[in-house]
Amino acid sequence: MLIVGAVHTAFRLWIALGRGMSGPGLSDEQRFHLPVIRTFAEQWPGLDLSDYLAASTPGYHIAMLAVSPLVGGELIPMRLASGVLITIMLVALTWFSARRLGTLGAVCLAAPLIASPYLMAASTLLLPEGGAWMLLTLIMVLALRPRVSWTTYAVGGALVLATVFTRQIFLWTAGLLWLAAWLGSERDTFPPTSLVPPRKDWKLGARSVRTSIALAATLPAFGALAYFYRIWGGLTPPQFQAGAESQMELAGTHTGVNPSVVLLTLALIGFGGVFFAGYFLGPMKRAWAERRALCAQALAIGGGIGLALALALPSSFSRADGRYSGLWNAIGKLPTIAERSPVMLALAPLGGLTLAAIWLCLPRRSATLLIGSVVGFSIAQAANFQAWQRYVEPMALIVLVLASSLVRAESPGSPGGEPVRAPRWVHAGPLALGALLLLVTLTRIGPA
Repeated sequence: MLIVGAVHTAFRLWIALGRGMSGPGLSDEQRFHLPVIRTFAEQWPGLDLSDYLAASTPGYHIAMLAVSPLVGGELIPMRLASGVLITIMLVALTWFSARRLGTLGAVCLAAPLIASPYLMAASTLLLPEGGAWMLLTLIMVLALRPRVSWTTYAVGGALVLATVFTRQIFLWTAGLLWLAAWLGSERDTFPPTSLVPPRKDWKLGARSVRTSIALAATLPAFGALAYFYRIWGGLTPPQFQAGAESQMELAGTHTGVNPSVVLLTLALIGFGGVFFAGYFLGPMKRAWAERRALCAQALAIGGGIGLALALALPSSFSRADGRYSGLWNAIGKLPTIAERSPVMLALAPLGGLTLAAIWLCLPRRSATLLIGSVVGFSIAQAANFQAWQRYVEPMALIVLVLASSLVRAESPGSPGGEPVRAPRWVHAGPLALGALLLLVTLTRIGPA
């Protein structure tokens, strides 16, 4: 944890105290989030939350408002304070990984997250996604605890509320807490011999009680969103709502749906999964030898869903349709057929296969929670018209790191059987991905 925290802190200080980050993140900071923080500072203590120049809920801006007087309102110190949020996120993931993979494994798994251009932008600029990714990580780590207790409900409910107060689109995290409660504290077993859990696992009594308590714990988060919906007249502040009374040209760019974000999520999980494949090779080989029918079913379903979505949803580069930045820019340089990109036709099924491998190689409860988080995130994020990679890439990396940390060495069919050791080069994969993302990040360092 100290190693990862120190490396990330040194990297972000080098950028923040040097030339700084350029690109859309800098534009968002200067145009939206910094003015909101300064406006709130002028309004304090009577904050006007009914309309302000940011599309997200005001939790992050209020937190930075609390920091501002401590640093004299200076931009660079506020950026440095904001970057601590991503450091906390990385330390939490490292704690989770190190308990299972040791120091070397945890540090290597953190490399892509440290190097990610989008997480580094949130580490060096005033962007609310830094707080949202940190809170999401804490919720996922909490949900993956094998024991459901009152800590799960109390801490989980508070974290979901804080997340919604930071980015309203993350209300889906309440569903993750419900799913954790539904699955309960049962022994974290490997997948059975079929895709559907045995009938004995569907005992509704205790499950219903636990889920009801989790639902009650997340009601304040729904109440917070309802409050903002009432004072805004919608899901974003009025300045960001489409209509005749819109006050700026960006109004409406975050309203409406964009199901192509589901493709982007699968594609990034598939692309990243290639670099994390070493953690799954041994368990997959054993699973195929002992449960071939189950493996064939899971892989066919995962790959088939990815392919079906890639055929059904448009995946060409299009600014007008919110499909630009990141992978979309690469797609725009290649030919497409009927608005379908061969890149997505390859990567989306690969993402489905990666999720199938997670189902086959992880204990059942953990796999269900991780796959459920991907489904919940994708559906919620599709409510944002902009299918930008900065909104998706960190989620894909978080899921892959957690999954790689949870892969069991034993056979899915016989947990007490002979261990399946990971190859010696297993940690080279995330290090290679980290190096690739680092190159992208370095190209985005520019005038602060």
